Amino acid sequence: MSRDPGRVSKVPSAWRRLARTLAALPGSPPYVRAAGAGDASAARRTPPGPPAGRTALLSEHALDLGVALFPGQGAYRPGALAAFWERGSPAVRDTFATVDAVARERLGREVSPTLFRPSPPSPAALLDRAPDLHQLAVLAVSVATYRLLAERGARPAVHLGHSLGEIAALTCAGAYGLADATALLCERISVVRAHASGAGTMLALRCGRVRAERLVELIGHPSLVVAVDNAAEQTVLSGPPEAIGTAGAIARQLGITATPLRFPHPFHNPLLAGARRELASRIGVFSTRPVNVPVYSAILGRFYRDGDDLAGLLALHLVAPVEYRTSVAALYAAGARTFVEVGAGRVLTGLAAEAHPGVYTAAPLAGRDEEAGLTRAAAALSAPDTGRLPGAEGAGQPVLAVVERNAAA
Repeated sequence: MSRDPGRVSKVPSAWRRLARTLAALPGSPPYVRAAGAGDASAARRTPPGPPAGRTALLSEHALDLGVALFPGQGAYRPGALAAFWERGSPAVRDTFATVDAVARERLGREVSPTLFRPSPPSPAALLDRAPDLHQLAVLAVSVATYRLLAERGARPAVHLGHSLGEIAALTCAGAYGLADATALLCERISVVRAHASGAGTMLALRCGRVRAERLVELIGHPSLVVAVDNAAEQTVLSGPPEAIGTAGAIARQLGITATPLRFPHPFHNPLLAGARRELASRIGVFSTRPVNVPVYSAILGRFYRDGDDLAGLLALHLVAPVEYRTSVAALYAAGARTFVEVGAGRVLTGLAAEAHPGVYTAAPLAGRDEEAGLTRAAAALSAPDTGRLPGAEGAGQPVLAVVERNAAA
């Protein structure tokens, strides 16, 4: 029997009810709202929409959304993906070939010779000696990891990027081609360096947002801001060096752990307003396409929408704070119970698990056996009950197969 996309009503009522929760999130794309309303024909009429089955997929997956998390600054681990590089994995080799070619043309340097040499640099060394390569490495590793997961059947329902990671999240959702995404990042690197060299840095605090804001008020420097709200007990300040130094000293006196970050610029701070304006004008030349997976922005507090000015919004990242904690909470409220880190390390999944005990998390590049980690993570992003460990009783068939069968019944 041929499939009729209009027969989404065959999806069980509990799934449709939870889909309405997802549709109620701020800025939900039209096809998500249509799915939540149970209006499959409206979902089909909304151009440009998701690929075939996406409306039904969201309706079913709202029972347990699988979220792909894309890390930002700091997401580098020596040796990540090296085994795949050495055996010539196309997902890894092709990704780095594209990133290398664009970086060589625009910045005069390549990424792969540094990352895949016999003794790759430590995270601190890479940030200190080659911060530009560090940012490009974050993008390349995330895209290559996403491609490896896709080869193994992963089909996340939502992408969520953290700061710089939103570029990878949008790229893997089809908004940008990888070459353009790399060129965009190179422009970001060049513009910020030109406008903000020595302007400031960042400081991680082991405290919640309210205490961080009170600390900022106490110091009273106009350019010291809360730049990142990661978790109930983790925030990041951004500001001029002297203000950051004062904040660290006072925080320690108050018993708050304060860790200077090695980032060369005060990201997510109005100090970068000039860089924001120039970046928006320079990256508007890159072609964009509608996303094929919903992308939730931790900076906008909503989904990216068809028709958004991506150049303007990505430039906004330089001056606007990252609201990761509340973004994870919004997706959790919509039914997200599976979070997979698409990049090196396990910081984002760790924060999600800390905030919402009981969720299933996977960080495929954080362990020694990346192949096994990727296999487990891909299974978690393709199972109907993704909050359950893959392989457990009742894990079932991949989501898309289940939903297509329901839609065709």
